[in-house]
Amino acid sequence: MAIRMQPIVPVYDVAGNYAGTLGSNLGNAKNPVALLERAGQNGYRDLRALGNVYAEADILKDFTLRSSFGLDGTIAYGTYYGIPEPEASEPVRTYSVRKDGQYRYSWTWTNTLSYKKTLASVHNVNAFVGLESISAFGEFIEGFRDRYYSGDPSLLYLDIGDQATQTNRNYAFNDYRLFSYFGQANYSYRDKYLFQATLRRDASSRFLAAQRYATFPAVSAGWRITGEPFMKGISTISDLKLRAGWGQTGNQEIGDYNAYTTYAADFDRGGYSLNGNPNAYNTGFAIQRFGNPNARWETTTSINVGLDAGLFNNALEVNLDVYERKTTGLLYTRPRPATVGQGDLPAENVAAIRNRGVDLQVSYRGKALDNNIRYTVTGNFSTYRNEVLELNPASPNEPLLGLGSRLPAVTRSVVGQPISLFCGYIIDGIFQTAEEAAAAPQFPGYNDAEVVINGQRVKGVGKFKYRDINNDGQITADDQAFIGNPHPKFNYGLNVSVGYKNFDLTVFGQGVVGNDVFNYVRYWTDFNTFQGNRTKDVLYNSWTPENPGAKLPILDENDAISSRASSYFIEKGSYFRMRNIQLTYSLPKGFGSRLGLNGGSIYVQTTNAFTITNYSGLDPEITLRNSSATGEDRQLGVDEGRYPTPRQFLVGLNLAF
Repeated sequence: MAIRMQPIVPVYDVAGNYAGTLGSNLGNAKNPVALLERAGQNGYRDLRALGNVYAEADILKDFTLRSSFGLDGTIAYGTYYGIPEPEASEPVRTYSVRKDGQYRYSWTWTNTLSYKKTLASVHNVNAFVGLESISAFGEFIEGFRDRYYSGDPSLLYLDIGDQATQTNRNYAFNDYRLFSYFGQANYSYRDKYLFQATLRRDASSRFLAAQRYATFPAVSAGWRITGEPFMKGISTISDLKLRAGWGQTGNQEIGDYNAYTTYAADFDRGGYSLNGNPNAYNTGFAIQRFGNPNARWETTTSINVGLDAGLFNNALEVNLDVYERKTTGLLYTRPRPATVGQGDLPAENVAAIRNRGVDLQVSYRGKALDNNIRYTVTGNFSTYRNEVLELNPASPNEPLLGLGSRLPAVTRSVVGQPISLFCGYIIDGIFQTAEEAAAAPQFPGYNDAEVVINGQRVKGVGKFKYRDINNDGQITADDQAFIGNPHPKFNYGLNVSVGYKNFDLTVFGQGVVGNDVFNYVRYWTDFNTFQGNRTKDVLYNSWTPENPGAKLPILDENDAISSRASSYFIEKGSYFRMRNIQLTYSLPKGFGSRLGLNGGSIYVQTTNAFTITNYSGLDPEITLRNSSATGEDRQLGVDEGRYPTPRQFLVGLNLAF
C-alpha cells in the first residue's frame, strides 16, 4: 500500500486574510472527498407561499355570489461552486462561484354568480357565469466570478473573486396576463337526460390586440339508459349511460414576448466604430428574437362519444370513449436557418393535425374467502392515430422539422403522415470488400475514402452501406427517408389492490407498445464525434476482417459521416414499468384513542421498482423537453441523454387526530 503525502499550503484571499489551506478536504480538488463535499453544497433554496381566500354570499334566492383570490409566490436563491480540475495549471486560482436569485409570483382572481334550482322535483338546473384574471411575473438575476484563492465556502462570495472574470445577467420571465369570461349551464330531467353547455372567451397578453381574444364553446349530452322503463327487468345491468360531446379549447403557450421583436446590447454582434477607429468599437444593439404580430390562439376541436356501464350491482364497470381531436393553427417555433442571422425565430401558426383514438377502462371489485379478502382489478387500454392535415399555406410543401438542442433535428412532419417521424438514412449493412464499395452508389468522401487494413490502403471497406432511395447512383440528402415512428401502437396499464383485514397491497404498472426511440446518445458514445468515454461496442463490435458481422463501421479517426442520422440510431421503445407498489397497515379502531387518535396507518412503498424493455438507453420513457412550453419542441421520442426515472423507497406514517 502506497501512502501519498501532500503539502499543507496556506492560502490567503485578495484582502490578505487567511483563507484555509490547500491539501485539506476543502482546499484540494484532487481529493474525491472534496469534490463530493463541494457538490453537496450546490443547489437552490426556495421559500414559497401558496394560499387562497374566498368570500361567498347568497344574495338572492337560488343565487350565490363567490369571489376567490389565490396567490403563489416563490423566492429562490442558488449557489454553484466550480471545482478545479485535477490537473489544472493554476490549482490555487481555479475555484469559481455562480450565484443567482429569483422571485416569481402568480395570482388568480375568480368571481362567479351561480344559480341552482329544482323544478317540479324532476327538472334540475345549475348554471353560473364568471370572470377570471390571472397575472404572473418573475425576475432572475445572476452573478459569476472566477479565480478564487480558496475553496472554503465561507470565503466564496462574489466580491472576493477576480473582478476581471465577472459576468452577470438579469431578465424577466413568466410575464403574462390572462383574462376570461365564462359561463356554464347544466340541465337534467329525472337524472336521465343530461345536458351541458359551456362558453369561454379568453384574452392573452401573449398576442397583439387584433388576435388577443378567442371564444371556445362546448356542448355535451348524456342519456342514462337504465332510467328507461324497458331496462327495469335487466338485473345484470346496474347502470348504463351513453354520452357525447363537442368542444373547443385553446393554447397560448408561446412565451411572453412572442409578438415583439426584442433587442439587447451586444458588443460582438452589434458593435460599431462610430469614429472609424478599428480599436475603439461602440456597443450597439442586436436582435434577440424576431416578433410575430400575427400569431393567434391555437385551437383544438374535440368530438367524443362514450359509454359507461355498471354490471352485477356495479361490481364490474366499463368505460369506453371514442374521440377525434383536430388542432388548427398549431403554434410552433421553426428551427432557425443560418440565413436569418443571429436572432431567434418566433412561434407561428404553422399546421393542422388530427388525433383519433379509443380509451377503454375495465374495473372489477370483488371479495373472496368468506369476504375476508377484498380486491379490485382495473385495466386500461388506449390507442390513437395521429395525422398532419396541413402545413403553412405559404409553404405547404416544406416539411416541418423538429428542433434539436445540442444536436441536429432528426424529426420531420409532412402532410398525410404522423407528426415528428424520425428521418435519416437507411443502412443496409457494411461493405465487406473494396469491389462492393466501388459498385455501390457513391457517397463522396465516405465509401471512396481510403482505410488501412492489414497494412494495405483500400477504399470503402468496413463503411456503412447507405440505401440509394431515389436510385440516382449517389447518396445525398435526398436519400433520407422516414426511419421510425415515435407514436406507440397502444398504451396500457394494470392496477391491482388486495386487502386482508387491516392490510392493503396496491400494485400499479403501465406500459407502451409499438413505438420507436431515436437513441441520439449513440452520437456521443459510438462515433468519433466527442472526446470522451465510448461504449464497449466501439472496441469489440467495430468492423474488422475478423469481425465482419459487427454493427459499427471500421474505426476511422477521419470518419465524420457515420454519425449522421440513420436507422442505426432507431430502437424499439416498448416497455412495461412497475410504477408503484405499496403495502399499508391500518391501525385498529380505538388504537391510541387515549392520545386523541382517530385513526392512522403505516405504509412501505416503492416507485418505479423495475422496467422491462429491450431499449439499450437509460430510460425508454422519452418525453418532450421543457422547451415544449413555448412550442419549441416537436422531437418526440428523441433521447439526447435524458436523466432516468429514479427508483424510490419510502416508509410513511399517517395519523389522524
